[in-house]
Amino acid sequence: AERDSRISLHVTEQNLGVAAGRNRAFALATNPWILSLDNDIYFLADPFRELDKLVRESSAKFYNLSLMLPTGHAYSVGSTMWVWREQDKVRAGIGSALGVSEQHKNGIFFESTALMGGSSLLNYEEFLRLGAFDEDFFIGFEDLDFSIRIFLSGIKILNSTSFFLCHDHERPETTIEASYEKERFDSHPIKASAEILYRKYNIEVWGPEVEDWLAIKRKELGINSQN
Repeated sequence: AERDSRISLHVTEQNLGVAAGRNRAFALATNPWILSLDNDIYFLADPFRELDKLVRESSAKFYNLSLMLPTGHAYSVGSTMWVWREQDKVRAGIGSALGVSEQHKNGIFFESTALMGGSSLLNYEEFLRLGAFDEDFFIGFEDLDFSIRIFLSGIKILNSTSFFLCHDHERPETTIEASYEKERFDSHPIKASAEILYRKYNIEVWGPEVEDWLAIKRKELGINSQN
């Protein structure tokens, strides 16, 4: 921000959580379109020519950008909702729209049913019209909740197969970083978010696969299982 006058840095003393934090950040934007990126994502190349093409050649208001890992492998190719039945329950989740182990031609645009919270382009007016992120979700599933509202509104989401961004979630190096990661991957607040989603839509998102994913992430990051 000190080197480039186009950059504005805003800091809050309180941890607002993902949904409220994004809502506050988006409200500070001065343009109708917002490129929303998590803090563990960096640019591999300039995506704005492709984003401009996406907006100009479609009537969509929401877009996903694909993500690469530092290893050169795909992390996600677009984003979509997965819905299935498990006995008497309706289960749901968000994941890569296309197979990450497959080769996909760059510059292909396709529709899907989910907006990825960590890497997306959105029209702010349409985002507000749909109610923004539900701030009852402190962490986890706020993007699935918003994706359900997009889907129920009949609005399409476009994805690009090109890779301009890298998802690089490194191990924490400081006490503050470790404290953040423990809260980020703690089961309790994420399970609380799952319960909110169940009350809203009667859809079950909490299950053994979520618990296993959290355990894997804690192991990868070298943090204790719970505080």
